[in-house]
Amino acid sequence: MGSYLSDQELREFIGTLPTRRLAASAVIRDENGRILTVEPNYKSEWTLPGGTVEAGEDPRSACFREVIEEVGLHLPKGACC
Repeated sequence: MGSYLSDQELREFIGTLPTRRLAASAVIRDENGRILTVEPNYKSEWTLPGGTVEAGEDPRSACFREVIEEVGLHLPKGACC
């Protein structure tokens, strides 16, 4: 299990993250009730698609962005909540 970033690039990226983090994740179910999970490259457990809310970004927008980034799925805006 590795990252697409080098160790140095990963350390530099982590250094840019705020010390207080807010995260957003999506629970996406199909018509059979199965829940979409992803296998991230930075840990061994499967998890919901999501990630860190960027500075100036609201959690809902971050959730939609992360789903696009992680699985390429463009959710309709009305699909939330």
